[in-house]
Amino acid sequence: MSVTKEIVYFVNNMKPTDHVLLFYDTPQKKYDVLFNFLSADLASGRGAAYVCSEEPPEQIRTKMKAYNIDVERNEAEGKLIVRDYDVWCIQNGKSNASESWPAGKKSIRNSKRKV
Repeated sequence: MSVTKEIVYFVNNMKPTDHVLLFYDTPQKKYDVLFNFLSADLASGRGAAYVCSEEPPEQIRTKMKAYNIDVERNEAEGKLIVRDYDVWCIQNGKSNASESWPAGKKSIRNSKRKV
């Protein structure tokens, strides 16, 4: 089993309360892990939020499609949110978790209402 397959297996078996910090040496390895994980979650009816830090949201959506993720359908159904870090995490020119995470939760709640 390759290292990437081992990591995908590990990530796919995480519980909702598990936390992990992963480092990737190439963007491709990041996509292999994250998009396989997202694809499995979306297929099982769960949702996901992807906060883009290095690539713009449209580039991430294009990459997701290469992993057979139906981005448009999942976004329309409120199962998938793809946002830019600056929009999601920066409030009034500052990063403030006490403001940005509640706003993120509200965004997720609002997207779930579309379903």
